[in-house]
Amino acid sequence: MAENKIEKTSILRSVRSLLNERFYVPKYQRGYRWTKKQVEDLLKDIDRFTPSNDEGKNSWYCLQPLVVKQQDGQLRLIDGQQRLTTIKLILTYLNTRFPDDERVDIFSIEYETREKYGDWLQIIDDKEKAEKVIDFSHIYHSYQTIKDWMIDQKKNPNFKISNFREKLLHSCNFIWYDIEQNGQNTDKEEDVFIRLNDGKIALTNSELIKALFLNSSNFAKDKNEEEIRLRQLEISTQWDTIEQELSDNSFWDFINGKENTVRPRIEYLFDVIAQNPKNKEDKDYTFRYFSSKFEENELKNSDKSEFVKQEWENILNTYLVIKEWFKDKYYYHLIGYLLCTNYNIGDLLKEYKENDKDIFRNNLASKIKDTINCEKDKLDTLKYGDGRVRKILLLHNVITMQKQKNETARFPFSYYIELGKYDIEHIHPQNPKMPNAELREDCLKEKQKNILKADLTEKIAKFSDFSNDESFQILHEEIEEYFANGIDENVVDELSNLCLLDAHTNRSYHNDFFPDKRIKILKEDQDGTFIPICTKKVFQKYYTENPNNMTFWENNDREAYLKDIKEKMSVYLK
Repeated sequence: MAENKIEKTSILRSVRSLLNERFYVPKYQRGYRWTKKQVEDLLKDIDRFTPSNDEGKNSWYCLQPLVVKQQDGQLRLIDGQQRLTTIKLILTYLNTRFPDDERVDIFSIEYETREKYGDWLQIIDDKEKAEKVIDFSHIYHSYQTIKDWMIDQKKNPNFKISNFREKLLHSCNFIWYDIEQNGQNTDKEEDVFIRLNDGKIALTNSELIKALFLNSSNFAKDKNEEEIRLRQLEISTQWDTIEQELSDNSFWDFINGKENTVRPRIEYLFDVIAQNPKNKEDKDYTFRYFSSKFEENELKNSDKSEFVKQEWENILNTYLVIKEWFKDKYYYHLIGYLLCTNYNIGDLLKEYKENDKDIFRNNLASKIKDTINCEKDKLDTLKYGDGRVRKILLLHNVITMQKQKNETARFPFSYYIELGKYDIEHIHPQNPKMPNAELREDCLKEKQKNILKADLTEKIAKFSDFSNDESFQILHEEIEEYFANGIDENVVDELSNLCLLDAHTNRSYHNDFFPDKRIKILKEDQDGTFIPICTKKVFQKYYTENPNNMTFWENNDREAYLKDIKEKMSVYLK
């Protein structure tokens, strides 16, 4: 068979392209340890895999990364030796099933710790010799597993050993990763090995994509090494700048609209461009997307350096659009809100690039209107439990911040997202619970501070039978009626009595009455807890013109609050 000519720095290497390579396993690695199950699983996976030319389907089977370093005509194998050794054993067996002139020369693997034993393939049929060295014992048993599995396939009328070999050689690719990355990476190989094997931290999609772009074979042959190095340095520097800017949590949380633990963060940018489905099982999906584009360009035999330039500019421009959104107060708030409601950032980017800014802004308003899906005169009827309530309360806070004249005033999506779940809080409590017997005395003392009704404060002062549930409940209901101050219990669940509050703060209130909540919320705010701006304004009675008191959440307070919600959100209501 003729050797496939392929650049040694290529990011994908078929098994066929490795046949003339020399691999060397340094002594810091453990020896071969694959089990019978692991070997059989690999054989079954290759056998079941069917290459496809259909868009969206895999055209090659991924054998996972080979991490290498080129040195003295050899490839020092830093990661992937277990799988590569197994592939060598499979090829060795397959050679026995073909005539001499149809056999392939197989890549060599030498172990620094096993140099004195010579060619370890001499022991694959000699159990007595193999059992003397633990590595050789595993190699011997893996080879026997391969032989037994292949023999067993004779029972399968659809299995052809020639087809299996063809698929293994041409459709099974290793992800090839040279740790030096053409001089752009100075990590020591032992450090890379520890990182990849301590806790099995695999190479990320972004690391593999970076290797794609920094590959020196991408650049014109007539360019000298200095020109190539400068172009690689330019991409590498811009890459580092993006990663550094994404470390700003306010920027990162704006992009995501939800908590996202992607590491490194630049990988999320590639996921967006590749439109990586959230539930996709293929962990290499994003890398495959970019790799296939490089493969397509290779087949066209077009200018590689121009292709890399255009592809990198597309990535850079996509990032700069997102950065522009973040810096622009209008885009920041509206797009930030949409992303918090699980809107797809990739769809927004596509629309932004395809339309002028006026059309895009109008489309943003329409999308927000769709998330709310409510008529202006129906806001009064929305109640606790309606899925639209949370979105309306969030949007009210977002638009309030957006409309502030101070250019630096922004809704802090980072706090909203990082602090976790936000509850919908009843401003006037819903069904205040009676405290436990041991808390009742302290509870009454707290309530008494905010009660101005003389006969009720006197009744509280004289009450002492805290263990009597029935008598305490009578007093508690009288206190509840006092703080309700005429609010009909039917309106307690309406939008005019609801606000957003972080779950921790909300659940610490135990259905306190308005003045108690007010004191605690303002204290939390002073202590640095993020309290949404509209929630703070509610408990400061900001919306009420000339508020009479801070003891009750009255009907006129509810009406003023609801009026502001309607005014702020008027363009987003049907």
